[in-house]
Amino acid sequence: MTAALRNYHTRMQRVLDHIDRHLDDDLDLDALSSVAAYSKYHFHRQFTATFRLSVHRYIQLARMKRASYRLAYSDAESVTDIAARRRQHRQSRARRAVPLSRLASGQR
Repeated sequence: MTAALRNYHTRMQRVLDHIDRHLDDDLDLDALSSVAAYSKYHFHRQFTATFRLSVHRYIQLARMKRASYRLAYSDAESVTDIAARRRQHRQSRARRAVPLSRLASGQR
C-alpha cells in the first residue's frame, strides 16, 4: 500500500471514529469534512465512493444499529425509552441554539 493510500484510509477511519463518538450530536457535512481535511464536496464524493453510502445514510444506519443493540441487550430500555431519549437530546440542542432572549419573547 502506498503512503498516499494509507493517508487516505487514515482520514476516512478518523471520520468513522468521529461519527461513532458523536452519534448524538449534529453531524453535518462541514464538520465531518474538516475531520477528514477535505473540502465538503470532495469528502462527500469520496465517502460515497468508498462506502457505497452517503454520509447521511451511514449516520442513520449507525444510529439504528446503536438503538437495536440497546434493545437487544438492555432489559431496562424499551423502544419508547430510546426514542424519547433521542427526542429529548434533539430538543435540548435546539434550545441551546436559540438565544434565551428570543425564547423569552416567544420568537423562534
